[in-house]
Amino acid sequence: MPDYRCRIGTTDGAIAERFVTAASAAVAREQLVADGLEVFDIVQRSGGRILPALSELASIQIGGSKEGDEPRGLFGRGKKVAPSDLLLLNQELAALINAGLPLLRCIDILRSRRAGTLVGSVLDRARRRVASGASLSGALQPEIDKVGMPELFVTSLEVGEASGDLVTALRRYTTHLESSLALRRRVRDAMTYPLVLAAVATIVVTILLTFVIPQFASFYAQSGADLPLTTRALVGFAGGVESYGLIILALAAGLFLLYRRWASTEAGRDTVDARKLRTPILGDLRRRYFGLETARTLSTLLRGGAPLVSALRVTAQGTNNRAYRARLLATAEQVSHGSYLHHAFEHHGLFDSLGLELVQVGESTGALEEMLEHVAATYDEVLDRRVTTVVGLVQPAMLVAMGVLVAGILLSLYMPLFQTVQAVG
Repeated sequence: MPDYRCRIGTTDGAIAERFVTAASAAVAREQLVADGLEVFDIVQRSGGRILPALSELASIQIGGSKEGDEPRGLFGRGKKVAPSDLLLLNQELAALINAGLPLLRCIDILRSRRAGTLVGSVLDRARRRVASGASLSGALQPEIDKVGMPELFVTSLEVGEASGDLVTALRRYTTHLESSLALRRRVRDAMTYPLVLAAVATIVVTILLTFVIPQFASFYAQSGADLPLTTRALVGFAGGVESYGLIILALAAGLFLLYRRWASTEAGRDTVDARKLRTPILGDLRRRYFGLETARTLSTLLRGGAPLVSALRVTAQGTNNRAYRARLLATAEQVSHGSYLHHAFEHHGLFDSLGLELVQVGESTGALEEMLEHVAATYDEVLDRRVTTVVGLVQPAMLVAMGVLVAGILLSLYMPLFQTVQAVG
């Protein structure tokens, strides 16, 4: 019987070679699968290749994806992995690995129900890289730039692989992601009602300007009545909108596109992100949110065994505000030169006095990751209260503003009628 050189994946995820004597390549494959091994390649020792590598089959099977086949977003832009999809993937992967399944088998199970999706494309490429001998973190590293895979996730996997406890690393990141998503949901839900009010006010004013006011203007023009100043101004404004509305809309759209183009440049993004941190009220909320995310991410990485400077740099790369990211990178540089973390945070204005005090206590007692968790919990409560307070003030303010605006428009329209009735009376 011929001998076959088989490239296999062991139950612990390692790649190895084994020589098998069997009647055929199919029989050799069955023997290896019966032993619980993954078969990647089978080559007859005489040199004739019998079966293609499983990684090659994955690229031509239905539902498989090649490099660059991931779904595209609007205007052909590459889509990014949604946090909710990543959370579900993380939870399932932790459960499968904890059940003792080989890593490649885990990936196969995960991608079997995600064919044709962005996450399915990521798993297809990661599967091929792992089958070629890469670690899971190494297989997902290229996806950071390709589909926006969070660097914190990849770093957490790397730390878990180095410590030999990948399941704990996955569960730790799951907890981190669940907290971040919960905070985003609270902010989004709190802002829903004000945004609805703004949309309603815009629709009402648009209807008044384009339909109601022109009717009154035509009536007053035929009557030859002497209109008050406010009514003349309102009628003139509505007439301008009616005559030049499309031009105004086109100019507004052009200015918006020019602004977006400028804001997408390096200088524009730096300026916009810096101004976001300085905006009254909202700037404070943003700084508090970034401080919360910084503390939570640092705690997650430090608990996994990552060095402080590396953890700071990973945290910085996961921050979408360039101005805040620059501060974090400067903090990492300062710490790398021997500075205490709380001194660096204070120098760059990242934490308030309470946060700095907790970080200092953590550095003094050797429990920095626990103190950072306390900072995150404290900031979470403070941010929740402040968002609730701001929204509680914005809602009545918007109702009053909308009422005053609509009432002012209607009063200006009906004032000449009131004057005419009084004159006749």
